Amino acid sequence: MLGVLGLLACQEAPQVEPPDLEVAAGAVPLGILAVSDLEPAVGETVRITAPYAGPWPVDLGWRGVDADRGITAHVVPSVPGPHEVSAGGIRTVLQVQAAANRWIPSVEVDLRPLPALAAPCKDRRYPRLVGHWAVGCGVEGWVDRLVDLATREVIVLDGGGRTPGVGTPGMLLALDERPARLWTLPAQVHASIPNPCAHPPVAPPALAGNEVAITTRHRVVRFRAGEAVARLQGADPLPWYPPALAGGFMAWVDGREREVTGTDVWAWDGGGKPVPVAREPGDQRHVAGSGHWLGWIDDRGVVVEDLVSGERSTVRAASGFRAGLTLWGPVACWEDRAGGSVDVACSDGLTIRGDQDQGWPSRWGPWLLLRVDGEVRLATARSLVLEDDDPRARPTAPRVAGGHGGAHRQGEVVWTFDWPAAGWCVDRWEADSTQGRWAPAGPLAVGEDVEVRHPGGDAVRLRPCGSEDA
Repeated sequence: MLGVLGLLACQEAPQVEPPDLEVAAGAVPLGILAVSDLEPAVGETVRITAPYAGPWPVDLGWRGVDADRGITAHVVPSVPGPHEVSAGGIRTVLQVQAAANRWIPSVEVDLRPLPALAAPCKDRRYPRLVGHWAVGCGVEGWVDRLVDLATREVIVLDGGGRTPGVGTPGMLLALDERPARLWTLPAQVHASIPNPCAHPPVAPPALAGNEVAITTRHRVVRFRAGEAVARLQGADPLPWYPPALAGGFMAWVDGREREVTGTDVWAWDGGGKPVPVAREPGDQRHVAGSGHWLGWIDDRGVVVEDLVSGERSTVRAASGFRAGLTLWGPVACWEDRAGGSVDVACSDGLTIRGDQDQGWPSRWGPWLLLRVDGEVRLATARSLVLEDDDPRARPTAPRVAGGHGGAHRQGEVVWTFDWPAAGWCVDRWEADSTQGRWAPAGPLAVGEDVEVRHPGGDAVRLRPCGSEDA
């Protein structure tokens, strides 16, 4: 059942069996195909996936591909220019480029303990980051202790919560009591707000601005902080896994078809019917959202999708089930179990490896919060490089050979992202007669939609000001 329902509706007795999961009409109800690279280079293998809602087996009538396997297909473009692919009545045009960046990033970090958050939490998913705040626990194990990473100031909240949800810009929501308690950092005192649904959540809530997403037994719930009504949708969200908010959707790990496809990722915009984002063989799990990017972990690795464009990147990894995925925009960090120990890896090259247990990552900007053999530590990148094919980039021209990563654009590139750390500067890669150099381009602003430009269409480097040799 779908609708705008108040507290009385939420207090209805739970059903013995979850209601049928209604789906939007059409074979590909999300309306976009998920493409591994919308601007591939000539000769690059492109994987296309149709987020499919219908019965099995499936024939989506693929066109413009080299081979298909039901809901997935691949193509290897042979010439630059537009290349159209389609399935299930949905078409996508690939803009094939003449060259590609081949540079493999490697990020050096400074790693140090964070003693203010040394106490263990009752919910082992904490501590974690929310913007420039590291959120953790006091001696009682409740989430009530924060460290401002910009100033290292420690703030103690008035009570905290056992397993609150966190979201930007600097918000915590605890549903342990009624009414709910909302902290807007750096305020130590909470505001009491209505909790429109009496059913207890089965995982921490997700927050994005004032939007709140909750999973309960047999339901997913959305409401705006401060409002006394909620929107409910029948579903089968798995416990423990928190929902995510991204691109106007709430997403969750759903177990309705686990005997057929394993656990899947479904999404709901709060007004229509749920749509599948990842409904395919294997287990999709640990959803995370940041802006219009949605990420999850599956049996092949770590997946991040732009819910606006449909571009879906996959990093091969053996991640396991313990800790969730963390996103800073399209940059994902996860536990990596490919070696002999548990390590932390990020898609932009920031990694923490060793013989100890490195796990429970949480990422924002240059900071990575993690635990090494249970001790909370903060890793700070010494510099970060953004290429012209970064998901946060808006290129204006074709990509050609030559440049920092092996290629560059024949026109300006603009990157837009959330940046929390003051005192950083930008360098631009400039070609010369040998191999190029980094040229200073000025300070980096702090904010939610920071823009960095390179008129020459090549890479930029972010670094602490005064560290030109980083």
